[in-house]
Amino acid sequence: MSTALREAFDDLVEDVAPFVVADDLGATAWRTGRRRRSRRLLARSALVVAATALAAAALLPGLAGTRALPPEPADRGTGPGVTGHPTRIEDPWLLDDLPDRPGPAAALLSVVGRDNAIGWRVVAASGHSWRLSRHYSAGGDRPTLSPDGRYLAYRTEKGWPYVIHDLVEGRRIVFRHQPAPGQDGTSYLVSGESPTYWSPDGTRLLVPAFSFEAQDGVLVLDVDGTERFTPAPGEAGGSPNAAPWLSAGWADDRTPAWVRLSRTQDRAGREVTVQLTDLAGARVRSLALRPATPWQGDFPEQWTATVSPDGRELLVLDDVSGGAVLARRFAMADGAELGTGVRVDGSPRCGTSWVGSTPAIAVAVPNGSRGGASTALLEPAGPRRVVAVDPALDSRCLVWAADALAGEARRGLFGMDAWALTWRWRELLVGALAMAVLAALARPAIRLGRLFRNAFR
Repeated sequence: MSTALREAFDDLVEDVAPFVVADDLGATAWRTGRRRRSRRLLARSALVVAATALAAAALLPGLAGTRALPPEPADRGTGPGVTGHPTRIEDPWLLDDLPDRPGPAAALLSVVGRDNAIGWRVVAASGHSWRLSRHYSAGGDRPTLSPDGRYLAYRTEKGWPYVIHDLVEGRRIVFRHQPAPGQDGTSYLVSGESPTYWSPDGTRLLVPAFSFEAQDGVLVLDVDGTERFTPAPGEAGGSPNAAPWLSAGWADDRTPAWVRLSRTQDRAGREVTVQLTDLAGARVRSLALRPATPWQGDFPEQWTATVSPDGRELLVLDDVSGGAVLARRFAMADGAELGTGVRVDGSPRCGTSWVGSTPAIAVAVPNGSRGGASTALLEPAGPRRVVAVDPALDSRCLVWAADALAGEARRGLFGMDAWALTWRWRELLVGALAMAVLAALARPAIRLGRLFRNAFR
């Protein structure tokens, strides 16, 4: 390098401002690096917060088991009603008692608790669930929902009072008679382990009742708070060997239906009679069922016969071997069997119902040592399951509002997939997020620790 060039560089260095190359270059570099590390830490923290927010958006619907839902409109004429049903019922992390005004419900689910006691949950169309009031006492009975899901009926004690809860307005209609008196002053008791039936318009509930001193029948509870006793067909004080009349629901909004089986050991010769009465117990008409093939089981029991809402058909569950039932349909016009019976796998639980002209059968699907409640719709193409229930719930029975199954199927992330890990997706997601947070914070934490150690040396 020539002398002239060296002198030119020296002059340039002397002309550079002193802040360009400061004397405390090391401290400046350390501060710059610290700011860079802080920005990286903030960026990672922001990513963690964003991931947590996304997880919360996915988790909170399952956690918010206590949230009341707005009423959903229906065309039944009794006000807001349910218009859909979940295809998957999960066990929420948080569960609270049913609020006064949750909106119309889609289903009721019985579960077995840790103390082996059976409890009930109220399930909304979205899949949210609440615990039925701790004051509810099963007593061998089951609660029930009106067809539009607006009214929930259940007994609060072993006998009475009986409550009809308006889930839209929050009011409770309480029937306090214990026992309930009939029109003639006779005392009638509510029958345990018996189904109850809502009238097609959802304003009256049939509750099977009996008396030690008079004929059996049903109590008709109206949502306006009135009640009356409707005697079963036949005369009071009849022969003790006579087959009992069993309630089979409604032929229309004011006509209860009854079934009775003749007492004979010959299944081929058994006769099943259907009789319709008015609310006073007077006979309207009767008919004998004409099965295409002999009865296979010991029909009937109280859970196995139900009239369709339009009064045109009677569904009968006939016992078959191998953990299944044979669903048989009969015309209410002449008693003839309609087609051939349909085999439905699973143990029938808590009766049958109808979704318009389609029967719905509550069954228990084998699930090891735990219960697995489900429901099958008897569609023309064959039985179709409409819901999957978390095995952790040890569920035993599903009771639906008819309008819920007739409405939209609310499909979740996994639909009706019963694979075990799909029920634990929230736990898996939380675990993955925790690992991601630890991985994101581990490196900055190590560096920060080193800085502290160096600072105090």
